[in-house]
Amino acid sequence: MVAARHAALGDPPCPTLRALEAYADATHSSLLYLLLEALSFRSTALDHAASHIGKAAGIAALLRALPLLASRGSVPLPLDLCAQYNLCQQDVLARRPSPALQDVVYHLALQANSHLLLATAAAQFPPAAISVLLAAVVPPKIYLERLQRANFHPFDPGLQNRDWNLPYRLCKAYITKSI
Repeated sequence: MVAARHAALGDPPCPTLRALEAYADATHSSLLYLLLEALSFRSTALDHAASHIGKAAGIAALLRALPLLASRGSVPLPLDLCAQYNLCQQDVLARRPSPALQDVVYHLALQANSHLLLATAAAQFPPAAISVLLAAVVPPKIYLERLQRANFHPFDPGLQNRDWNLPYRLCKAYITKSI
């Protein structure tokens, strides 16, 4: 995990969406693997779910950090998506809304959401493991919902505010064992 984060410092953006997912898996999923291992939950299904949750959390974290990173002159979006949607990096650095930027952000948000859906699909987990996984699912899920309400405009000022109902949503997920 530390090596993956250290390797990303100062490097150019991820060349592909798959590379971004690999980075998210190495950084975010590894925390979930460690937590599940510490709680003595060992299962391929749990590891699979943790992998998807970590990938979703990593993509959501990148989208949430985009305004800060752009203000520092960095465009961390996958280059293959930028090329696919003809996104000019200057539009991102200037924080200008553009259809191409919204398309790239939509594509990333869709990928993150599909990882969340795969993680929370029909697998049966022990109740305590569900609590661990749901606690990791709720924050990226909330951010992706807010991003959708902002029409996938990552520089919308409302996206940088803390979500006041996060504790409520975490408690609700814990009690109902669902998101």
